[in-house]
Amino acid sequence: MNKRAFLSFEDYFEHNQDPVGWITVTRFNSRSDNDSRYIFSAMASLNAQNNLFNKYEFEINPFSFGIPTFERSKNTVTFDPGQKYTTNQILFEPFVIRREFHGLYTDTFDVVQNFILYHNLFFDRDKNAYFNVVEEEQVIEYVSPTYIRVKEKYLRDYLAARKMILIRYHDHRRQNGISVLDTFGKERIERDITEQNYRYHMVIGPYGANNTAFSMLVGKDIVLPYSEPKHQDYLSVSDKPQCYEKYSYKIGDDGNEVEESCDQESEESTGHFLTMIFFKKEILNKYYSKPRFYKIQDGEIYCLDLWSISFGETEDGLIHVWLGDLGRIPYNEQKYWKTYNVVPGSYPSKNFVSRQLLAKFADNEDPCERLLDLRAKLNKTFVDQFNFKLFNDLPDSRKQFLKIFHTLTHNEETEFDGQILIMAKIFVDTINKKNLDKLISQKPSNPNENLSLNVLECFLNEKLGSDHHTRTIVCAFRMVQTLRSAAGAHLPGSKYDQALQRFDLSKHGPKARFVKILDEFYERLYFLNQILSTSNASL
Repeated sequence: MNKRAFLSFEDYFEHNQDPVGWITVTRFNSRSDNDSRYIFSAMASLNAQNNLFNKYEFEINPFSFGIPTFERSKNTVTFDPGQKYTTNQILFEPFVIRREFHGLYTDTFDVVQNFILYHNLFFDRDKNAYFNVVEEEQVIEYVSPTYIRVKEKYLRDYLAARKMILIRYHDHRRQNGISVLDTFGKERIERDITEQNYRYHMVIGPYGANNTAFSMLVGKDIVLPYSEPKHQDYLSVSDKPQCYEKYSYKIGDDGNEVEESCDQESEESTGHFLTMIFFKKEILNKYYSKPRFYKIQDGEIYCLDLWSISFGETEDGLIHVWLGDLGRIPYNEQKYWKTYNVVPGSYPSKNFVSRQLLAKFADNEDPCERLLDLRAKLNKTFVDQFNFKLFNDLPDSRKQFLKIFHTLTHNEETEFDGQILIMAKIFVDTINKKNLDKLISQKPSNPNENLSLNVLECFLNEKLGSDHHTRTIVCAFRMVQTLRSAAGAHLPGSKYDQALQRFDLSKHGPKARFVKILDEFYERLYFLNQILSTSNASL
């Protein structure tokens, strides 16, 4: 940018100074800088637009606006909380507040707490920003203690709720070691710049003993609210019509798919609540991939404490839910589910029907959840028999593995590798080798295999004897560990193919192979739990 354009603030008018979707609400840097910026924001009543741009000067004092103080008038002392100020029939309220600490610490700016509470924002100290935790979206960014910007959509939503506008006051100054006369052909330039949503006054002239070029841009602009709030609380209590998706549930006589809305409030939708809607199993990937936000357990998907939905799985791997239940989840979720909607080609799961329609108890039919339940039972049996758990608890940083352990949603080797790795971490890496080792007399001598598995085999042989086929039990663990090492830790190759053949898995695709592993592993652990529960192994 040339010096003439720099002093004329051409960049300020031709280009947005903020990243797309963001608005700077305050910014200040030293007046000694060659490019000094000052922005301060306040809110004003909607009718302020009528006479706000009659002048470019500030209506408020940015150094004290919003600060509680005491005032004395006619021998009466009153307390002003600093929350409101009226002048020229315009009501002002603070949006940012300047804090100064007598020169002991750097001045800072803060966004008013009401905005933070309205959006229920969380402050991340590492990133120095406020976040919408549900959307995982940054809303307020503290670029520096004196430079704050806010996500535009959150700001305009808040202004809509308050029925106010945001006024940004500007005082920007620039200087450059050139001659104003030589550059502009004049000693001084002064003009007003006015548009519908802003008014500025610009001055360019010589400054100081050296008559170096100096320019100043002072004025204000406004940020308008949305026509109405977008906040979820507002939408839930207002009379505005809610949005609902339509889902295909059968093929009509004309050969086309027939859709039905999940809106159960309208007259035309009455009676369709129990229409079964089917989806590709890949729909679960989103929920498995974010265990901090979602939990899938016993035929239910939970999103924090915000919503949940019951589901079942058909024998050929389709997910199904009631049409009416889809109308109870957020519209964005409805749109997500729509992308995986398929016309059914199978029957709903028996457990789902038993629970949902017949109000009968049904065993968990998910192989991964059944296996985790058995893990907990086996730990209890070990505590009863030996006073310690077979499987150590996962550390807090790894407990998410319990949430994302699932049957495959794609028939892909990469997902198989990932789930085998998780299975090994849950069932092999947590074996309580330390306590098992204390109770065996013959220590394992094979250094080429997982030591925990060797210790487990020695322990079971000594406590239960070979008659209980303990080697077969440990073989299930070795199968998981071997596949983890061959496929998960290394590129698949001849060793991986040999491992599949060794455990009779080579004829199966990833999905069926993983289910077979889960079933075999469950059978061996169930057998072990039965033996220990009916024996005097601890004696």
